[in-house]
Amino acid sequence: MKAVEEARGGAVAHDENEVKGNSAQDVISKHLVTFATIEDMQENNQKLLTLVRQLSEKQEAVECVSPKQYHDLQVFFSYLIGVVTVVAS
Repeated sequence: MKAVEEARGGAVAHDENEVKGNSAQDVISKHLVTFATIEDMQENNQKLLTLVRQLSEKQEAVECVSPKQYHDLQVFFSYLIGVVTVVAS
């Protein structure tokens, strides 16, 4: 498995100290792409499925806001900024 991952150009480390950097790509490669056993792969697939479901729910929630609702929220936000400015001065 290590050779396959190296051939793809991905991170193959499983030791905390081997993968340097904290970028999202490093974390994804280290914790969700590479695996040592079939059981690890199955566990990673379950994590990925959970993440996809969570992201899908969030995306659907974002898409549920209509343009009018968005505009109304912008107007209300502007109003609140005005109130805070008056109260602060």
